[in-house]
Amino acid sequence: MKQIKDEINAAFKTEIFVPSDFFNIAAPTSVNTFLKRICDSGMLVRIMRGVYRKPQNESPSVDSIAKAIARANGWTAVPYGKTALFLSKITFIEPEEWTYISDGQRHKYVINGKTVRFRHSSLTSELSGVSQQTALYIQALRAVGKDRISNGIIDILAKNVKTYEKPKMQFGSKRVTAWIYKCLLKISEAATKCKKPWRSEERELYPEGKRTSTLFGYSVRSRAESMIASSLYIAGLDFSYEKKLVAKDKTTFQTDFAVRYNGIEYYWEHLGLLEDLNYRKNWETKKSWYKLHYPNRLLTTDEYSDLGMQIKRILNDKFGFNKKLCIS
Repeated sequence: MKQIKDEINAAFKTEIFVPSDFFNIAAPTSVNTFLKRICDSGMLVRIMRGVYRKPQNESPSVDSIAKAIARANGWTAVPYGKTALFLSKITFIEPEEWTYISDGQRHKYVINGKTVRFRHSSLTSELSGVSQQTALYIQALRAVGKDRISNGIIDILAKNVKTYEKPKMQFGSKRVTAWIYKCLLKISEAATKCKKPWRSEERELYPEGKRTSTLFGYSVRSRAESMIASSLYIAGLDFSYEKKLVAKDKTTFQTDFAVRYNGIEYYWEHLGLLEDLNYRKNWETKKSWYKLHYPNRLLTTDEYSDLGMQIKRILNDKFGFNKKLCIS
């Protein structure tokens, strides 16, 4: 129960939960019992059977609930038609019926007066290996139609592509129809021109310059940080560099890497100078601060054992990435 509560506390207030999110902690029957108790305590609110939200999240998006339903059923589900156009911001007209294609059963739900419909489709097999954003864009392009794709639509989609999404879009979607793949390449190319680096724009807290390049052409402060940043990039994780954190008591620290995964933000610190007494004292203070304000969200690597193995272990154990990394 405590582990489940910690996971809920660590998640963003907009996160939607389903029982399977916690099956790595306890058996399904136990998870269901714990979630009922947690709801009774007011820590969660039940949206519908098997779907929960935080009390602060009074108006969860229809899309987030639909994704939670698909996750609970083990379906691969992708927005379809007018739903894909709306979520990709090609149109601002909300669909009357939110429609998703999935590899699961046909089903219709009515949630807060909104109809959500899941349609069984074989198209999900070609979408199963791509990221959620790439799958959304594929369906949005299909909804627009080959002959109606304009530079304006390409630019609209490019504005919302994050840096870590571009390699997924370029290399993870080669099984789709040729004209859609060409559009995805154009979107990725346009995103390079219109997107700033993912790095936090906060004022720099450290005086040292950034001299070491990463795989994607951005500079960090050391070779070790370059290895970490490049590994996160290859793993396709959403992360930022040197983000300023502000705790509830207004105290602040700057983290090396902030990594968002499954609705939770983790903080990765590389400890490069532990042999220095002042550095070690400052680190003990910072570690205590993390424990107080961001429990169970701190990840660390150091210079005293194989850094590559440390990175691989964290990516595998914490973020479920177990492919081979060729970084040194």
